[in-house]
Amino acid sequence: MKLFAQYVKARFGLFVLSGACALIFGLLFFLYGLEPEAYGYGLTLCLVALTIYVARDFAAYYKTHHVWRELLDVSLLNVALEETTTDPDLRALFAQIAREKNELIAAGEARKTDLTDYFTLWIHQVKLPVSAMRLMLANHDLNEADWKKQIFALERYLGMVLAYLRMKSDSTDYVIRMFSLDSMLRAAIRTFSTEFIYKKIRLSFTPTGLEVLSDEKWLQFVVEQLLSNAIKYSALGSTIEMYANGYDLVIEDHGCGISASDLKRIREKGFTGENGRVHKEESSGLGLYLCEQVLARLHHPFVIESTLNEGTRVVLRLDPALLERE
Repeated sequence: MKLFAQYVKARFGLFVLSGACALIFGLLFFLYGLEPEAYGYGLTLCLVALTIYVARDFAAYYKTHHVWRELLDVSLLNVALEETTTDPDLRALFAQIAREKNELIAAGEARKTDLTDYFTLWIHQVKLPVSAMRLMLANHDLNEADWKKQIFALERYLGMVLAYLRMKSDSTDYVIRMFSLDSMLRAAIRTFSTEFIYKKIRLSFTPTGLEVLSDEKWLQFVVEQLLSNAIKYSALGSTIEMYANGYDLVIEDHGCGISASDLKRIREKGFTGENGRVHKEESSGLGLYLCEQVLARLHHPFVIESTLNEGTRVVLRLDPALLERE
């Protein structure tokens, strides 16, 4: 009875219209002096038709009501909602909801897979300095330079994973402002001062005098990754050059270089190529992947040019116009 009362309330307009029509026809019959029996006969036929319509409509209303009540006890994520109604608009709406749900699930699965893949690679790499320090402890090796080298490697890997998590976070904000490029570059160079000394590598840094529009913290992270690669693949006593060509920042080393076949894939996550097989204790295949991701968000294109056994040249395009157009 309560459900029928809800139905009457939902269809109240229909009942009011039907009653109004009956009154209008009754008034017309009265004004024209027509036989009351004719009016009563016509009203009876209309009531029968209305009763049949209401019975069928209430049956559909009753069925829909119970379908919705049953859905309260199950997980809606596993229900094809478009099958619960015959209303074409609702079916289209529910189909759209189902598509968006599937897209969200697919995006979540892709994000989970990406995170798993990254940490699998990262854990493999971070074990190397940890294993090296364990071995030094076992051999009572107290060489300060060796310990600093392993601790520095560990700090770099921790910094990479923190950067990765911040980059993948939905709450990460990029602070885009003008700042001195030289000040940021000097901070990045100081980070590797011990590495330069350890490998006897000379840095030829030409001040750029540029003010660039970007996120200083993230751009420094990228420069540090590129410097790390340049040092890693440079021979003892070689030179790394850092200078500007217009608004292009150039980092150039004269190390082992990259083969043409590897050059096409070096931005892929986990790819180390021929150099990775030679320097397997230092190559993670994560640095350039992170650079690619960060620079895409900052709208700074970058180019890598390399000749095997001659060196590698990385060009970061920092023209403010590139960012302002986005």
